[in-house]
Amino acid sequence: KIFCTQIGSAFANNQDYSDCHPTALVDQGTPPTILYHASNDEIVPSSWMADFVQALDNNGIDYEYYQVEGGGHYLVPFEQVAAVSNGVLDEEDGYSSFVDRAVSLAPPSCIRCTDVATDWMVGLGQTCETGTWQIQNRCNEDASWIDNDYCQQSCFDAGRGYNGDICC
Repeated sequence: KIFCTQIGSAFANNQDYSDCHPTALVDQGTPPTILYHASNDEIVPSSWMADFVQALDNNGIDYEYYQVEGGGHYLVPFEQVAAVSNGVLDEEDGYSSFVDRAVSLAPPSCIRCTDVATDWMVGLGQTCETGTWQIQNRCNEDASWIDNDYCQQSCFDAGRGYNGDICC
């Protein structure tokens, strides 16, 4: 899932926009996150940031959060973010240093797995949930399935997950 729709689905076709709120999208597969928020942001209130941080906490996601006084909805000078980081960030590094910080944080304990059926299965009206023969005979044994992560979640749930996958 990306944002609130399945990959390839139009956002406008989504009927339940409450599922789109960032806090609803946080789960144990959320990657390490670095965020900052300017206190004068009139579009994203500080309470929404607090909710998002709480969702990260509740799911055990490693994160760093910096609250910057002033500013608005757009980027503030990086020096302001560095100044509230207690020495974690160097004002000379700039926003690109967030990438280095993020990869230094603990990775999630699991990944978001997809359940994409093969074209052949779809043509027969099968899904990963209904294609039990394929799950028992193709998962982690068929090169095409392995290369394309077909029915990744269903394979994992059946104890036939792909090498290294720990699905949430």
